[in-house]
Amino acid sequence: MNQTQPTTTLTSRPALFGPNRVLLGNEDQEWAVYLTGTGDLFEKPSIEQAAASAAEFNASAYATYDGHPMTPVTYALVLRNGYAWTQSTEHRAGRDCGLTDCVSCAAVRMAAVQ
Repeated sequence: MNQTQPTTTLTSRPALFGPNRVLLGNEDQEWAVYLTGTGDLFEKPSIEQAAASAAEFNASAYATYDGHPMTPVTYALVLRNGYAWTQSTEHRAGRDCGLTDCVSCAAVRMAAVQ
């Protein structure tokens, strides 16, 4: 269970990206899935498994959402080292996105080895 639940109100959300982004998980977990609303955190061994789990949860949540204003809405977010992850966000920040087949990150990794 995540112990770093961000405080939010109905009109505010934690910053997921950018310089003031909120730590949602654990920095020592390379990949995890975080469920908004419940704060549940599930460690995953790879980006592929984290993305597949998040996609499956989001599709299931969408399929069961009835549109009623009192129905809770929750999302599954992929986390990398505790922070919300997207490939484009990592690239804009100058970080390795973590995908093994990313051409631009692979070139940087190769250059670092040489």
